[in-house]
Amino acid sequence: MAYADLVSIGRIIRKALTYNQLLLLYEARTSRENLTQFLSRVSDYNCIPLSTLKSSVKVLKSMGLLSYDAALGEIRVTGSGEFLLSLLSKSRQGNSPDGSNG
Repeated sequence: MAYADLVSIGRIIRKALTYNQLLLLYEARTSRENLTQFLSRVSDYNCIPLSTLKSSVKVLKSMGLLSYDAALGEIRVTGSGEFLLSLLSKSRQGNSPDGSNG
């Protein structure tokens, strides 16, 4: 895939997902917390209402980008979510999460 295609796909993804959804994906990538701890930490640190983050998690789970491992009690980024994040990281060139420059 050409670099220009990656940049284009990255812009599409950033416009399709909200800032909060992208934030949750990035944060969940390294998290080993249960869902309640994870959402509380992200909410407190970023001053985002817990209810907003809960809605975003539901959307991400329905899209197959996040899953909850009940056996381990952890929120996880799925293979699809990891693929999406890898596309975004390859396409980033100083773009903000909403796709605008700067």
